[in-house]
Amino acid sequence: MSLITLVIFIIVILYLFHLRADIFAYFARVQYGGGKRTKALRMMRRADKLGPMSSGNRILYAYLALRLGNPDEAYRILNEVYIGARKVRKADKRNDQKQRAKAMLALVYWKNGELDTAIEMLEEVFEDFKNTNVYENLGLLLVLKAKDFPEFRQKALDFNLAAYEYNDTDNVIVDNLAEAYAVSGDLQKARETYEKLLERDPAFPEAYYGYGRILIALGEKEKGIEFLKKALGFDFSFLSILKRDEVEELVEKLEGE
Repeated sequence: MSLITLVIFIIVILYLFHLRADIFAYFARVQYGGGKRTKALRMMRRADKLGPMSSGNRILYAYLALRLGNPDEAYRILNEVYIGARKVRKADKRNDQKQRAKAMLALVYWKNGELDTAIEMLEEVFEDFKNTNVYENLGLLLVLKAKDFPEFRQKALDFNLAAYEYNDTDNVIVDNLAEAYAVSGDLQKARETYEKLLERDPAFPEAYYGYGRILIALGEKEKGIEFLKKALGFDFSFLSILKRDEVEELVEKLEGE
């Protein structure tokens, strides 16, 4: 082996060693892409122990932790990205990644019962950084706020209409818009929007649950119960606004009436 070849080999080895955490995180992403979220989270935790990861990988790590019911772990990881701690590669401390981290950090506050703080954080992000995920999350939280505070109904509807204009192909955005119509009292518009969404076979329970509730409110109880039961066929994650046992109890109550 020539001296030049040896030097190149050593450089490659050192480079791979520097990226060891991200290489391991890549395999976690493969598991995540295959729907194996629990295994992906375990692999992300191992990657985290190996050294600094890119901000993108750390944000995915935080999302997995939060989705699987570990908000404290997600909070720690996201702060490292947002504040710029040592566990994030310096080259990746870009503003857009910080905004993504802040947007997800808002979800941690929401799940910890601080809805107003979460909305405020997402609105701050929205001023400078707009993408589909921000529209999804802020639209959802505004709808949740509007359920308890009628004065927020128009704001929730207007925002979700804007989100729909931004990306009408995103199923979560369409679901948020349907729910915003329902909260504002326009059940027919809510029904029409849900029916457009259900043509796409969305893979989350809220769409079927929301449509079922609208049908029941419109007097189509049996069909509504059918869709509530369909909701039970999907995964209820920590980030879901529904709990499986609550849906089961509602179905049982309605069938018993």
